[in-house]
Amino acid sequence: REPEDAYSLVAQRDEDGSGNSKINSFEVDLTVSTLVYLLQQGYKESDIVILTPYLGQLHAIRERLKTISGLKAKLGDLDE
Repeated sequence: REPEDAYSLVAQRDEDGSGNSKINSFEVDLTVSTLVYLLQQGYKESDIVILTPYLGQLHAIRERLKTISGLKAKLGDLDE
């Protein structure tokens, strides 16, 4: 029920090379809140994976995670 934000130019390129990617701020906040909750419940960062199909969404999650002190999350845009 929460619409995506308007297309946004991000530093990374989307798969089509346009630089436009989708971001949903509600989903970013929900994802980060869920991550924090799981960490508070005793899960280790190394046991949690967040998947997103959009590089813009990944960039937004990265930026949001920077505001959480003590978090050492490893974020990448490729399968490892």
